[in-house]
Amino acid sequence: MRHQYIVGSRGRLINVGEDVLDNGRPVMLAFEAEGGLHMRKALTILTTVAALAVIVLLMGAAGAPADKSTPPCDTQPLCVGPYLLLDGDSALHVRWTVNGEGDGASVVLSEKGGTREFKAGRLPEDKLAAGLGTVAYGVKLGRLEPCATYSYRLEPLEKSDVAHKFRAPPKQGSSCPEGLRIAAYGDNRTGHKDHAAVVDRMLKTRWDLLLNVGDIVDFADHLEEWPKFFSIERALLASAPIVIAPGNHECWGNARVGLALLKRYFAAGEVGGSGDRSFDFGPLHIVVLDLYFGLPPGEGGIEWLRKDLSAVPKDRFKIVV
Repeated sequence: MRHQYIVGSRGRLINVGEDVLDNGRPVMLAFEAEGGLHMRKALTILTTVAALAVIVLLMGAAGAPADKSTPPCDTQPLCVGPYLLLDGDSALHVRWTVNGEGDGASVVLSEKGGTREFKAGRLPEDKLAAGLGTVAYGVKLGRLEPCATYSYRLEPLEKSDVAHKFRAPPKQGSSCPEGLRIAAYGDNRTGHKDHAAVVDRMLKTRWDLLLNVGDIVDFADHLEEWPKFFSIERALLASAPIVIAPGNHECWGNARVGLALLKRYFAAGEVGGSGDRSFDFGPLHIVVLDLYFGLPPGEGGIEWLRKDLSAVPKDRFKIVV
């Protein structure tokens, strides 16, 4: 069995290689890359299940210093999104933010046999996030056929010919007939040019899940950097759900602001955008460890992890990010 992967460093794609697998376990890695430290960090989360393809891209780049005077969002009326999130039950949520009020918007989901409409609700927010001048909305999509392809748009915020395509999550404990593709990437900070180049390359592949390893901003209180991340990844995040493991840069500057914005942009259902958490995705059990807002390892974090992993069915493949 072979597992194709793509390796990149600081926004530059270096080489495409393959693992030779033994019963689903990598036994050989072959790649060439600059930035060895970043690649060792990246390869700690490499895994495979059946035809699972993984792209590992840690940009590790910092661009020009951010301009704090830049308004947080300059797109009218849609500010951020739409984008997909995954909750603890592997149900999909659609999220977006608008300038001013956006009541009355809905998600129009196209599927075989017609369309369904999901009315959006305004999301409750921390006071820090509520003071940004934009309003967050979201909906939880109803029943989806595992592995089926759907498209959607925001009505009336997007034109009628817009169609964001995605594939529904697999049935718990099972994969999709074509296998699964998961992207593990992050550390873009203010390296916007490199970030955009990596995203452009990623858009050439259909992804089932995006695992972001954090450092999506340089400083938590540089408010303009958060929507900039979503602007660069707009097409990518509209087509596959994202799960984030916060990095230290989501704390820098003002940790309270960072925590509020992680919740605003990445919380879905009972699963927050911060804190230690786990979920099942088809044949995978994925654990996200938050080293900054989660349980410290010596204060219950290790015990939590052991308890979580001990309850995982034996037929699941485990990934810890």
